[in-house]
Amino acid sequence: MTGPVAFSVGPGAMELIDWQAAGLPNHSGGVRYRRKHPLVLHADEVRLLAIDWEIASTLIRKGVPMGLQLLVISVSGVLMVTLVNRFGVDTTAAYGAAFQVWNYIQMPAFAVGMAVSAMAAQNVGAAEWHRVKSTARVGVVYSLLLTGTLVTLIEIFSKPALGLFLREGTAALAIAEHLNRISAWSFVFFGVSMVLFGVVRATGAVMAPLLILILTMLVIRYPAAALLLDHYHADAIWWSFPVSSAIATVIAVLYYKFGGWRNARMSSVPLGPVHTQEIAALELQKLPGKARGEKFACSK
Repeated sequence: MTGPVAFSVGPGAMELIDWQAAGLPNHSGGVRYRRKHPLVLHADEVRLLAIDWEIASTLIRKGVPMGLQLLVISVSGVLMVTLVNRFGVDTTAAYGAAFQVWNYIQMPAFAVGMAVSAMAAQNVGAAEWHRVKSTARVGVVYSLLLTGTLVTLIEIFSKPALGLFLREGTAALAIAEHLNRISAWSFVFFGVSMVLFGVVRATGAVMAPLLILILTMLVIRYPAAALLLDHYHADAIWWSFPVSSAIATVIAVLYYKFGGWRNARMSSVPLGPVHTQEIAALELQKLPGKARGEKFACSK
């Protein structure tokens, strides 16, 4: 190219494209920033990004015990493996195959428990305690139906299900069918416990579910299996699952019925009126003029 090049700069529409595919990997591309969108952050709203340490401390105080619940379940599983390994390769392989199947059985329990916790939290915030009770009841029914159906299907088709992980005709497959027939039903109890734990956690009561899991999985399940190992052999391990899960369900039901979880609170400091007014005012400013007038008239 020879000679001068003339060009002009002005406003214009720019299409969104893949700059790397266009051979311009270092080009920043085009950004359109809408100043009148409800999600736009304005200069006078930057202060709202400041960390609320009361909320942060609540997240830590409530979140850590909830995370420890999963840790207790994992530690219990590791401890039970140490007992299973004493009975040789076939028993270990059988337990490993059954454990793979159990991962799918317990999925509805965790899913329903999380859904119930979210629904119960909304109704607790609205002070609709009769809805909280209904949520717990429906959650328990759904958990029993879903988990019970899966367990029943696994019991009926145990050989094909476990045969996905173990070779047919082996001693490991026979052991897996035996232990699955005893232990798989523990997840029916486990599902009920998860639903009730989800309900009570909605109010901020997180320590009781943690203590119940520690008691049943670490204080009862593992020691009981270890103590009865010499007398009942591997069956002591298999029976420890439904027995400890049933005890956890009974305690969970008793705590749901008579515990003080209804008086628990997520945070000791509620949202103050000053913060509420600021947020309401900012939301009102983002509305169009006509809608803003209508909302102001309704508030009056």
